[in-house]
Amino acid sequence: MKKLILLLIVLFNLLVSCNLKKENKSTPHETFQKDNNQMQDFGQVILDGKIYPSIDNRTIDFINQSLPNNKDSLNFYFEVFRVILTRYNEKVPEIIFDRPNGELQDVTGKKLIHFINSKPDYFLEKYSDITSEEKRIVTQLIINELYFIQKNDLTNNIDSFINQIDKKIKFNSGEKTKNLNEIKVSLSKHAGKTKLSCGTLELKRILEERNNRK
Repeated sequence: MKKLILLLIVLFNLLVSCNLKKENKSTPHETFQKDNNQMQDFGQVILDGKIYPSIDNRTIDFINQSLPNNKDSLNFYFEVFRVILTRYNEKVPEIIFDRPNGELQDVTGKKLIHFINSKPDYFLEKYSDITSEEKRIVTQLIINELYFIQKNDLTNNIDSFINQIDKKIKFNSGEKTKNLNEIKVSLSKHAGKTKLSCGTLELKRILEERNNRK
């Protein structure tokens, strides 16, 4: 009788354990949907102004998520991305040279380049809607990324970037051409400031090294 009771207890525990595993096991789709819902909720909190974008895992994860193919989802992502750009980068100076890994400006800059390369038609359409301050920030972040590709060849980097985007446009229009030209002019204008500031910083570095050797 004791053996029978012991056997029943063992079987009961096995049954409970199996049921718990089934309940805890999520399909890849369910996991993706849960993560996506969390991203949507977090993005909405940013749009509502309830939190300030900062260097934390949630903000970085939101920025680095795959760009949605669904138009409504992409619109939502773009609006949140704009808020992150303006709220965190509102004090971005004209020229930035020091860009530590992990800084939100570094993350947003890389994602901005990826966004434009991946969805040039969409970005060039939306470019008409963004503010002049947002355009300034977009220009500076692009310049920073292109500057770090090859510091001594910024002008060619700009030309290559613009030509690359131009070739990727699927549905050309006068508005997109105008906006792409505006971006090119703005980048070229800032490139001159960047080169001038580079020379000043390099001279400062050389003088500091000389003073340290004395």
